[in-house]
Amino acid sequence: MRACYRIKDRTFSAVCKLRLAWSAEFVWLSYNVPVLQTATLYPALVFGTCFFLNFFIWGKHSSGAVPFGTMLSLLCLWFGISVPLVYLGYYFGFRKQPFQHPVRTNQIPRQVPDQLWYMNPLLR
Repeated sequence: MRACYRIKDRTFSAVCKLRLAWSAEFVWLSYNVPVLQTATLYPALVFGTCFFLNFFIWGKHSSGAVPFGTMLSLLCLWFGISVPLVYLGYYFGFRKQPFQHPVRTNQIPRQVPDQLWYMNPLLR
């Protein structure tokens, strides 16, 4: 059950991130950057934190420490399952049309009046 959720989660997050970036017209943004961010940023932060905290548990010779081989197998699972799923999601995201905005915005910016002295945030 959890494996199915993770598969849908990784693929769906990649599709959503690509379509949002595409609809916002990030022309300057290479499509490789969001793929790598989606595939590595959050999982690397979680894995790195757990690995770092596990060093302290190893230092105390606790039986609750996760063995190094298990940590390596989790890393291999991450690169073998999660990263390809993100790329699969980006493939499906490229095949869909970008989101259409429900309203059009005016290209000419409107004038914003100066704030009155009593509307200053420092006086609130």
